[in-house]
Amino acid sequence: MKIVRNTTKIESRVLRSLLCKVHAHMTKLERRKAPNWKNLRIKIGNRSKGGYRGWAYYYGKGPGGWDVHLSLPGDATERGFGWLVYHELMHTYGYRHNEYGNIPDRELEALFPDNKTIGIPVAVKAKAKRAPAGEFPIKIRMTARTVEELSSAEYGSYEDWLNDDRKPTDYNGGRTCHTVEILERHKTVLEIRDETELKEVFWAVSTGLFSEYCPGAADRLYGELARHTEAIKEAK
Repeated sequence: MKIVRNTTKIESRVLRSLLCKVHAHMTKLERRKAPNWKNLRIKIGNRSKGGYRGWAYYYGKGPGGWDVHLSLPGDATERGFGWLVYHELMHTYGYRHNEYGNIPDRELEALFPDNKTIGIPVAVKAKAKRAPAGEFPIKIRMTARTVEELSSAEYGSYEDWLNDDRKPTDYNGGRTCHTVEILERHKTVLEIRDETELKEVFWAVSTGLFSEYCPGAADRLYGELARHTEAIKEAK
């Protein structure tokens, strides 16, 4: 799945995370992924008036430059967006309107218990300082592009993790968190709150596709994470 165009003020990585969360839920219900999920092209925009609206081609195969179009109000919430995504993705499974119902409220409440307004308010943007090695929270300044690239590189494993009912798995010594969700906290700061999160992000940076996408940024981030990891080992 790829967001081919996003004209909202919401970061694509935030929208992508919500899309994946709803699709993971639908995968469990349908016992299969959406037929064209891997190549699905999604366009997202804002509406000047009105609520949520969307269009989707059956089986997710549009003749033009997109397969699903989602249109959001300016105050879009997680549940509102989740409802719209569920409705349109059902068409990509091949269902017509008379063949399915909307997602039940109880399922939306379980997926999005806080029902936050989508987006990252400027007010919560962290001020990054070079903390003493091994002291939490660790805050590492990153460009928005680097955050986006690292998040994109980890989305394949994130979807697998969301679909795995056996969490925590034996990956990374018991995976109880994921780099994608850690990156969603801030726009240009990587905030790591404990040793478990440090191990998770260090694993992602050192073994994932990120080093191929952004080798320079990956080397710098690897060095900083290694500095904290070594300090913790020495303190034990």
